[in-house]
This record gives sequence, C-alpha cells and structure tokens, in this order.
Amino acid sequence: ISDGQLGSGSNIDSKTFVQVVSGEAMAVAAGDSHSLMVKQDGSVWATGSNADGKFGDGSKRSRNNFVQVVTGGAEAVAAGRSHSLIVKKEGTVKTLWAAGLNNHGQLGDGSDITRESFVQVVSSGVEAIAAGYAHSMILKDDGSVWAAGWNIFHQLGDDSKINRYNFVKVISSNAKGIAAGYGHSLVLKKDGSVWSTGLN
Repeated sequence: ISDGQLGSGSNIDSKTFVQVVSGEAMAVAAGDSHSLMVKQDGSVWATGSNADGKFGDGSKRSRNNFVQVVTGGAEAVAAGRSHSLIVKKEGTVKTLWAAGLNNHGQLGDGSDITRESFVQVVSSGVEAIAAGYAHSMILKDDGSVWAAGWNIFHQLGDDSKINRYNFVKVISSNAKGIAAGYGHSLVLKKDGSVWSTGLN
C-alpha cells in the first residue's frame, strides 16, 4: 500500500479485506493513494498520502490510520488522484468544499493554487459529487451537471479541451447520477439513459 491508504495502521499490503474502522461510518471514497470516510456525526476522516494537502487538515503529513480532518457537517466525500471533495449540509443548504492539488483547476475555486485546507467552492444546491484523476463533477439539485479541472481528453464534456478553473454547466437538466474516471465522465439521467464523454 506504500502510503497507508488502507488505514490499517501499517504500510503492509493486504491480500484480503481487513476491518479498519469498527463502526459509525456512512460514506467512503478511494483516491489514488488516499482514502476518505464520513462518520454518522458528519465528521470526515482521512488516511494515506497527504502530498499536496489533500486531507485538507492544513498539513502535508501522511498517515496510516484514519485521522479526523473535518469536525462535522459532512454527508458525502469524493477522492481524486490528489484532491478531495466534501459535501456539507448546513440546514437545508448543501455546499461543496475542496482541498489538495489544483494544478488543472480541479478544485473549481477559480485558481490553480493548491489548497492544504478545505475551501468552499460552491455555496448551494450540491446533490452529489465525483472526482476523477484531475477533474471534478457536481450534480445539482435541479438535475444539472457541472465540471471543473483537467480537460485534455474532453472529460468535462463542454466541447473543448480547455481546463476549467471554475465549475461550468455541462448538462442542463434531468441528471440523477455522476461518475468520473481518469480521463472520462459518466452521467446517469432520470430516464435511465447513460451519457459519456472523454478518453475512449
């Protein structure tokens, strides 16, 4: 495992599934070399490589056990190669927060500045998130899909190869699911159809 991304307390690879958290988890995400978890109290925990500050805890210190990086309010996480996304719920408002490597604009904060602490990048309407190698996707509560980051393979689906440093709308309505890979993206629509774009 090399970086402790299993959260087992060691850097030894495992050939079978081993329990690393005893309870209270409600969501998980796996990046290239780090892992994220949301507990039922809304706290976010991370383990593995923390290069580029993708834990969002203000450091670059890697771990081989899960450590708390956000105290509460979270309900979903997504992990890219070297960035992390969190959906927070504040009352009825769902916001997007991002941390980590930002060289292609994958955090969607309007810059290419790497962030070692989570920054809010979308202030409302976030329903679901997905993180690819170096791009990010948002499903909003109106059924629209938005994307930011690396776009060399058209993975954002905006009919360009231009990296986007802010989230741009790529599907107008009727989406209900999203997924992101290394250089491609998928959208599930409410009628059960699947739409894809990017590296093929």
